[in-house]
Amino acid sequence: MSFAVSFPSPVGIVIDGTSSYVYVANNGGSNIAKFNLTYDSNLSIVDASWVTGVTNPRYLVIDPSGEYMYATSTFNSQIAKINMVDGNLNADWVSLPNGSSLGGLVIDPTGQYLYVANYGSENTICKIDISTGNSINWVNIIAPVGLIMDTIGTYLYCSTGAYIQQIDISNATITNSTWTTFPDDYIIEDMVIDYRQFFMYAPNSNGDSICQISPITGNLFNTTFLVGLNSPSGITMLPNRNTLFVSDTGNNRIMIYILPSF
Repeated sequence: MSFAVSFPSPVGIVIDGTSSYVYVANNGGSNIAKFNLTYDSNLSIVDASWVTGVTNPRYLVIDPSGEYMYATSTFNSQIAKINMVDGNLNADWVSLPNGSSLGGLVIDPTGQYLYVANYGSENTICKIDISTGNSINWVNIIAPVGLIMDTIGTYLYCSTGAYIQQIDISNATITNSTWTTFPDDYIIEDMVIDYRQFFMYAPNSNGDSICQISPITGNLFNTTFLVGLNSPSGITMLPNRNTLFVSDTGNNRIMIYILPSF
């Protein structure tokens, strides 16, 4: 079963910790929208401009406490910090070096560190101390975009074009640069792991499909698990349900898929 909700230029998409609201970045504008998540997993708009002032917002993450959201922008080197209660915005909470182009971001399970993909001139994953805002270039990696961490904080997974690379968080070492290998023309910008740890899902933003991957081995099960999209980019899932949310960027819509139980 699937639903479609119209929304302009969606990219980053995230669900709050209570599974009550879904937030979506309008990459073609300067706003982040807030949706109510209905009982049947559909979306109803609460505020199309819940946050404004983040130029071309790209990816979003909410800290484990649910207090703050962090957002990257396509064309600048700033990370925005947003109060989840009132939407109050600090547009340049952290500014990375000139030439930075920022992609995905993820917070470790303790809520202490924020990791950000910097695929611009730096070609690195940055590590930011959330309490201070201090940042370091943590791992050098060519063209990083999407980031996801396992639930216990052992490995970080980073998409780099047609690959997903595996990084050991304890020593900041790339342990497998071809953990998942996609066809050469694929571009993977985001990933999500289902709540049972059975599958990882990744949109091909250079095509029309969602890929299905083993989160244990990185083996690519299916390059066309879901099709009929147009340059899909962001992806997320409900924490305790088999419901997938996809930013179908080229079609200006959010797709919601209620997947079968396996």
